[in-house]
Amino acid sequence: MTGVHIPSSEEMSLHISKLINLQTLSNFMVGKDCGRKIGELKNLSHIRGAIHISRMENVSGVKDAVDANLMSKEELKELSLEWDESHRSQNDIIERDVLDVMRPFKLLEQLTISGYGGTKFPNWVGDVLFSKTVFMRLKGSKCCRSLPPLGQLPLLKDLYIEGMSAMECLGCEFYGQQCGAKPFPSLEKLSFEFMPEWEDWSAFETEGVQPFGHLTELSIINCPKLVGRLPNDLPCLNSLKIDGCPQLLIDVLSLVQPSLASLSMNNVMLPSLPALLGTKNTIELGSLTLDISRVTVPNSLCDPSTIDEELLATEMSKHLTSITALSIFHVEKLAFLPTWFTRDLMGLEKLDIHHCEELITLWQNKVGIQVCLPSLCHLTIFDCPKFVCLFEEEQEKGGEGSKKQQHEGLPFMTRLEYLTIEECGMLKKLPQDVHTYTSLGVLRIRNCASLISFPVKGLPSMLRELGVSGCDALESLPELMTLNNLQELKVYKCASLTYLLSRGGLPSTLKQLQIYWCENLESLFAEEGIKIDCPSLETICIEFCGSLKSLPEANNLRNLSELKINYCYNLEPLSLGGHDENNNNMNQLSSLQKLCLQNCRAGMVSYFVKKGSFPTNITSLEIGDFAGQLPVPPPSPLEWGLHKLSSLTTLRLYGRYWPWGDTVSFPEEGMFLSTSLINLTIIAFPNLERLSYEEFQNLTSLQRLHIMHCPRLASFPKEGLPPSLLHLSIYNCPELASLPLFPEQGFPPSLLSLRIRRCNPILKQKCEKGKEYWPIIQYIPQVDFRV
Repeated sequence: MTGVHIPSSEEMSLHISKLINLQTLSNFMVGKDCGRKIGELKNLSHIRGAIHISRMENVSGVKDAVDANLMSKEELKELSLEWDESHRSQNDIIERDVLDVMRPFKLLEQLTISGYGGTKFPNWVGDVLFSKTVFMRLKGSKCCRSLPPLGQLPLLKDLYIEGMSAMECLGCEFYGQQCGAKPFPSLEKLSFEFMPEWEDWSAFETEGVQPFGHLTELSIINCPKLVGRLPNDLPCLNSLKIDGCPQLLIDVLSLVQPSLASLSMNNVMLPSLPALLGTKNTIELGSLTLDISRVTVPNSLCDPSTIDEELLATEMSKHLTSITALSIFHVEKLAFLPTWFTRDLMGLEKLDIHHCEELITLWQNKVGIQVCLPSLCHLTIFDCPKFVCLFEEEQEKGGEGSKKQQHEGLPFMTRLEYLTIEECGMLKKLPQDVHTYTSLGVLRIRNCASLISFPVKGLPSMLRELGVSGCDALESLPELMTLNNLQELKVYKCASLTYLLSRGGLPSTLKQLQIYWCENLESLFAEEGIKIDCPSLETICIEFCGSLKSLPEANNLRNLSELKINYCYNLEPLSLGGHDENNNNMNQLSSLQKLCLQNCRAGMVSYFVKKGSFPTNITSLEIGDFAGQLPVPPPSPLEWGLHKLSSLTTLRLYGRYWPWGDTVSFPEEGMFLSTSLINLTIIAFPNLERLSYEEFQNLTSLQRLHIMHCPRLASFPKEGLPPSLLHLSIYNCPELASLPLFPEQGFPPSLLSLRIRRCNPILKQKCEKGKEYWPIIQYIPQVDFRV
């Protein structure tokens, strides 16, 4: 390859006019003064594909533009002409003439004009002779007051108009002047954005001729002065987005048609929207997605006294029967859903109500009997601070006859599968007949501080997931033994719980049990002698339950794959699985892969290592920060048999208390780690001063090493770290001031990232370019030092 000269981009720019056979030139920047001239394009008649010509403001005049001779470039399919946004045209006529002579060949397919400073586009833009044009974007033409006759382009499919800040009216010139021809016969996508002075969109006035016959997507964004209405006959419209057009009148009901699938509105005028929808809301109608927020509703519709409910119901019913999803946000003064709004929702499958501050209940009792939502599957109520109950129920007096009347005519929950009630501080109860909701599979109650208990008759038998969190007044969960389909039970932040279950135990089908931040929880079951008998149980996570004293015995945990016990300071050791002197229950944990024992009593370890090893299939182990020594000390780490765990890939060790509170060197002499380790994290070893090279050299698979909060760690092994290491992270080790000193033995050559934060500033100085440690870190792809 010697002797072959490949020209640089600078060299090519000086001689581009000589490359007469050049076929591809994606970007051409016009130079200023003595720079590259646009006339250099003159002889490039073989250019094909796409070309972007930028800095058009540097074109010296019409003669220079004529020399570009774009008309001769018959293979050119895409043309983009860009003037810098900050430029100001000194002469409108000259700028228009320049653009006029930049006319391309008639077979052009895509045209973009950006930043053009003229007040009018030349005649070729929109000329019917451009019969192959399918895409056009006119952007940032701040002085133009009108649009070219784009409606007469026969194949135009995508049209984007942006930033034409001087245009006030979109008139008949936009459609073209061809007599009897249908404007925009192929247009599918039309977008207007950032048109601050646009006020009027004139309708096409030729009788019997309707433009936009194939339009599927229409977007109008940030046109604050636009008034009037949208074109009223868009038979193929699939998506409509209106944003930042507060004076534009939108007739919502007229837009609900079979073709429309997406309707998004923000800051518009809605004259036909009933008073229910207030001033802020979101609705989804059938297959139609309708987003509405910050809308303006005429005052007459906000006054309930002016609304004829029967008339309104008649008008709305034809639009409501096909709705499948309805979401209502920020509706002011909505206390409950009125009859006219719900009785025709026969196909409603999903109902979401968010941030309705006055909502008390969904249906009043008299309404509830009349309402039928036979298709409702998903119901979510979020952040409604006055919400008390799903629907008003009659007081249970008068015997069975009264109860029968209470539940009669309420079939609207028969298909309910998902029920979520969240951030409703006044919620006091669930329906007494919730157990009859035979399809309910997921029930989540979150941050409902007034909920004290669940219905006496319990929950539906088909329930698969029960999640309760942030219910500080809740005293107990309902009986769960009868729920033969329950797989997930999650209880978080329920301060009043002293027992998880006041009656019975856990259903045998349970797969996940998660209990977090229940500081007064003392035991899982109130009744003594009940065991955990869940052969399907896969996960047990219990964290931050400081009052928990014991766990029940377990008959069968052979499918348990994850056990996490964290910050349960009073939990008695050896409780899980019972007090078996011979540790015979160990075989029931043969599937255990992830084990976390942190901030618990030190004796907890004894259950696992009494025979000299943790379960052999463990892949992830987090352990440490133990307290509360037993009279007989538990086995030390030297007896844990970590080297026997041939599947262990992740090890996290916490060292503030026993057993590593006094550790100076890690690993300690005689302590062996598993050679299968890939990830090792050491956290909060208060007296750790150094790492032991003798033990680290055996970690031949180690790829990630993280060391955190070790205030006395001062150095690495001078012999270096395992050659397999890819990522090293050190955080808050203020005494660390040295790295391995020998380049050939320092950091492994495969190291991809080194991250050191909140460490000794001297170390950072030594790693600067040209300093002591620069030779051993300069080839590491990612180095992040933060003092």
